[in-house]
Amino acid sequence: ERESRRKEREKLREEGKLREDGKQIEEGKPRTIKPGVRKQDPECKVEQRNVTIPRDHHPVGSSSSSSDSSSDSD
Repeated sequence: ERESRRKEREKLREEGKLREDGKQIEEGKPRTIKPGVRKQDPECKVEQRNVTIPRDHHPVGSSSSSSDSSSDSD
C-alpha cells in the first residue's frame, strides 16, 4: 500500500512540477525557488557581513587588535 501511495504522490508531484514549469515558461520567468532566495537581498547581506566581520575583527595587526580590545574593556 505504501509503495503505491508513494508512486502516486511522486506522479502527482512530477505532474505538478511540469504544470508549474509550463506556466513559468509561458510567463517567460525562470522557475521560482523559494521567494526569499530569488531576492538575493538577504543572501547578499549575509555574504557582505561574513566578509566585513573578519576584516574588521583582524586589522593589519592581529596582536595589536587583541591589545585594543582588552584596552577597550578596561
